[in-house]
Amino acid sequence: MSNVNSVIIVGGGTAGWLSALYLQKQLSRFGNAPSIEVFDSSEQGIIGVGEATVHSIRYFLQELDLSESDFMSATNATYKLGIKFENWRKPVNGQTHTYWHPFDAQLAKVSGFDVSEIWNYARLHGAKGVYDQQASISPTLAEAGRSPKLAGSTDFESPIPYAYHFDAAKAAEFFKSQALNRGVKHQTSTITKVDVERSNITALHTNTDSYTADFYLDCSGFTQLLISQLKSDNWHSYEQDLPCNRAVAIQTDYKDGQTANLYTRSIALNEGWCWQIHLQSRIGNGYVYDGNRLSKEQAETELRQFLNIDTDIPAKHLAMKIGRNQSSWVGNCVAIGLSGGFIEPLESTGIYLIEAALRRLMDFGLVTQADESQRSAFNDFMANLYDELRDFIVLHYCLTNRDDTEFWRSRPDVLSQLPKLNQLVSLANQQLIGDRDIGPQACLFNQINYRFVLLGMDCLPKTYHPAMSGLQLEQAEQLLNQLTAFYQSQVLKHQ
Repeated sequence: MSNVNSVIIVGGGTAGWLSALYLQKQLSRFGNAPSIEVFDSSEQGIIGVGEATVHSIRYFLQELDLSESDFMSATNATYKLGIKFENWRKPVNGQTHTYWHPFDAQLAKVSGFDVSEIWNYARLHGAKGVYDQQASISPTLAEAGRSPKLAGSTDFESPIPYAYHFDAAKAAEFFKSQALNRGVKHQTSTITKVDVERSNITALHTNTDSYTADFYLDCSGFTQLLISQLKSDNWHSYEQDLPCNRAVAIQTDYKDGQTANLYTRSIALNEGWCWQIHLQSRIGNGYVYDGNRLSKEQAETELRQFLNIDTDIPAKHLAMKIGRNQSSWVGNCVAIGLSGGFIEPLESTGIYLIEAALRRLMDFGLVTQADESQRSAFNDFMANLYDELRDFIVLHYCLTNRDDTEFWRSRPDVLSQLPKLNQLVSLANQQLIGDRDIGPQACLFNQINYRFVLLGMDCLPKTYHPAMSGLQLEQAEQLLNQLTAFYQSQVLKHQ
């Protein structure tokens, strides 16, 4: 094992500058700080058009010794309490089908049975309560426009989990300014050539100079500038399972009197879905769709019709590469962020994948002469993580009963391509699934998350646990009603 004295990161954006901040913090804990240099060409713009996150980000930012208030001010950020899904199934009694995937769930138990099991028992005995509204406080707070913070909460402190919505370009600039203040170097030159010897990078060249380092991070996005030079036939596509490979984004202003939603909206359209993300001063809207079924012009027209806006407001079109690397660590280079893979942003996992890769990489200490077992352990971890997230995203689609377009009619068929997920859904039709059913490889989403999606998409168990047979319906409903009353009582206590 050899020490890392220098690191070059190719590509700025959120992945590049977060990587620089993380490595600077982790590798200088005892004062022996390596040289970290970011090559951030002005020719490569920020791909993100707005960003939503999962709740792990606040711990990551806190670990980086960043100020939450400074971050939110600099990035136009708002709090996020979860995602509200709309129109993912047929209307019910003439009303649009909706459900929530919040960040919190009640874990209190009654004689060993949790709130989910109590709710399921009550449902099977005729109760009409809505699961997400009774199992989580977040939908109540979000619909009331209340933040997760209490009046006296400090940075990153809250009694319930939360994440953020923020402007991706402003976030990259914020992370960049913080990194430069901490001694990270910056080059605006464009890489024109990569020298490789025995699956290791030996030099990077620009139009004016050459550069070397002990270790390299590829944060160049979908171009995969470095990792593509080290290994051929490295891409594992997910487009057969997740065909939405294009997006069109439009920013709109708030209407008079309109306030920010503290949640992400995900509204199913004809050939995919639309996001709506409320920042402090504007709304980010985008249509993620199947580019094999819809042209750019058709997608933009559908989005404008949905938003009820004319053509004066500009749109931004994006092509997305859906899948992952077979190996994201090759030789002395690791691909981070979009260079490592991409899952459509339905569950806001982009930043989390950056966090997870950096944390797992730090388990090995950025070994310059890594053993194959170390690289294999990292690559297996990342492959399993991407596969897990793919399955979770597919879960949202495959449970639809919409039949208004061929896109939606074809979504349930994907289950036959994913045996593990197919088995899980079959089990969920019989009983509430638990963490052991999801599997030991689960990294981000656990039984709480799966239950919100399964139950929200009407994948309802046919049975309850036989040990609950002595529970009185009145007892179950009393507990659920007490929870609902508690949520309402908390609304005024939050900012």
